[in-house]
Amino acid sequence: MLNIYSSFRVLLSNPIVLNLTGRFISLLAPLVVLPAVLNYMGERSFGIWITGVSVSALAAFLDFGIGNSLLTRLASFHGKGDLISARRAIATSLGFLITVSALGVVVLIAVLVVVLLAQDSVGESSYSDLALVAMVFLIFLASLPVFLIHRVFLAHQRFLSFNILLVAQSLISIFSVFLAIYIEAPNWAVAASYGGAPVLMWFGVNVVFFARFVEYRPCLSDIFTFSDPASILRLGAAHFVLGVLGAVGMNADIPVIMRALSSEAVAEFALPARLGSLFYLFIATAFVPLWGIFGAAIAAHDFRSVRREALRYSFAGLILVGFSSLTILFGLHGIMDFWASRQFENQVLVVFGYSVFAMVIAFTSPWNMVLNAMGLVNVQIAAWALFVSLSVLVKLAFVGVFDAWIVGFVSALFYIFFVTIPVIFSAFRAIERGLNEHAKSRCDLVSGS
Repeated sequence: MLNIYSSFRVLLSNPIVLNLTGRFISLLAPLVVLPAVLNYMGERSFGIWITGVSVSALAAFLDFGIGNSLLTRLASFHGKGDLISARRAIATSLGFLITVSALGVVVLIAVLVVVLLAQDSVGESSYSDLALVAMVFLIFLASLPVFLIHRVFLAHQRFLSFNILLVAQSLISIFSVFLAIYIEAPNWAVAASYGGAPVLMWFGVNVVFFARFVEYRPCLSDIFTFSDPASILRLGAAHFVLGVLGAVGMNADIPVIMRALSSEAVAEFALPARLGSLFYLFIATAFVPLWGIFGAAIAAHDFRSVRREALRYSFAGLILVGFSSLTILFGLHGIMDFWASRQFENQVLVVFGYSVFAMVIAFTSPWNMVLNAMGLVNVQIAAWALFVSLSVLVKLAFVGVFDAWIVGFVSALFYIFFVTIPVIFSAFRAIERGLNEHAKSRCDLVSGS
């Protein structure tokens, strides 16, 4: 019994297991609420709303890569115990994102005014659709500075607290949506309850965290006293470009289907796709803790452990996603009956295609973290540029011929050739180069002494 308990504690202390668990539970929120929202809004408004959510996800790059840049810098400062630089880096990043968010709100209001003035008459349904889209983007803009706290938690390896909060976020979102539906709120209010409740929760987390950990609490003067703000912006610019490509590559399917087919086709595709994308959505972020862990190991010149752990997590992710995908596929008919009370056209092909894509991402993600920890973003930018441009063009050409289910298979195939192979090759080369440079520096130190 003691051995079982000890093994369980070791399992729970693993950052990847914690992150996978938190991400999995947090992604249950859309699975729970989407059928109810579809029934409440109707196919037309639901299609518009889910498209707006996807398009706002495409705009995630508007943080200009600052979040990922901050994660890299904070991991280094945390390892050195440099709390002053850490606090100033947080303040600089937060000040930048608050400015971006405020400017975004101004632009959003201006666009709404122009749209309203350009129309001679606006019906009630048009007002409802416009309010729905506006709410989605307003919530997104508010989330930019609020969600920066995610990077602070990850950089300081507070994995348990972070994932408990992710679970709480899902529960709050589910409760808010069903409450809005119960009181028969307008569609824009349902959208606000889905995305806005988590933003409010994380705003509260910001307040509590910085009140408790005074050493990290940013103040206005810190924004202008950070020793090297240009480093955050430079690395942020690279992550900005990578974020643009990643956002397009991971979220373009629904806009492509909307363009090639119709909003009704989006509604038919969205729920099976959400189930199928469950794996790649949380796998794409589940390995993020390795970013800081690998960064610390690289700072200590422990390149062999980085290579060993990347290999181990790469195959573990592939096996886990593959087994889970098969389980979902075998029970898909019953899952859809229970979840959505209906079956969808080509649902097996949609889920299967996205599951294959998820397996490829799971195998590749640890190596992305190796490159991120080393600050090697350009190779990923080149790989993603090829993947996104070619895969989106092929999807636009093939969706009208094969129907919407083809998108998952296209993503998987193009990802293997244009992302997986170059990323793993570059990571191995970088590790070998680090080993050789460290060995040479040790030899020079010995000979010098």
